[in-house]
Amino acid sequence: MSDVDLADVAADGALRAGAFVLLARLLGPRPELAGPDGVDELDAHLAVLGVEAARLLVARARERGATDHDALLRARRRLLGPGRTSPYETSYTGAGAADLARLADVSGFYRAFGFQVSGERPDHFVAELELAAFLALGEARARHAGDGEGAAIFADAFGAFLRDHLGTWLRPLADRLESVEPGGPYAPLVGAAAHLVEAEAERVGIDLRPVRPLEAAIPAALEEDLPSCGGCPGAGAPPGPVPGPS
Repeated sequence: MSDVDLADVAADGALRAGAFVLLARLLGPRPELAGPDGVDELDAHLAVLGVEAARLLVARARERGATDHDALLRARRRLLGPGRTSPYETSYTGAGAADLARLADVSGFYRAFGFQVSGERPDHFVAELELAAFLALGEARARHAGDGEGAAIFADAFGAFLRDHLGTWLRPLADRLESVEPGGPYAPLVGAAAHLVEAEAERVGIDLRPVRPLEAAIPAALEEDLPSCGGCPGAGAPPGPVPGPS
């Protein structure tokens, strides 16, 4: 592969990482971290990546006020507050020992790559979007450096994480949020994230098997029996600035 091809592949990976970063920031507790033009930048990234279904939902979110970070944060609190829709993977995959194992598996991905979660359980969907960004960026950096073996490690982990975790439940979460608040700005952005995950799974040849949507996801207030991240070290967002589209 030529140097030009390596640069092109790395740039494409950086764009994917940037899209995941922007979604995580817009959907997290501090949407202002996405910057004043975060929604527009997200649309620009998705346009270059060709994820048109996600762009349609970003446009819907913009129409509903997603560019107002305060409004977006209020919508988040309405939807994900105590006793409302759960933002945790294990709420959508049943309960019991199997899901404790699933939670441990999610944590294993974080530990394997030195990715740290602070103040939240590791199966929160925003944390999982951040990990997807981290893995995509790791692959892009390795390819830019000509490190094929390192790039393959990140790429394999990225695909496995989508297949086994994020891609199994983000679509049911997005559908539930839209049914709870069909006129708000938050749910369309979660839907856009689900479309991005699905597009990425198709790109890498992974067959996603989403869980069956639950009649009502376990409210956050009822999840005290599930362990939190506990001893996870403190952390921030994925490393590096959000790359702009070329």
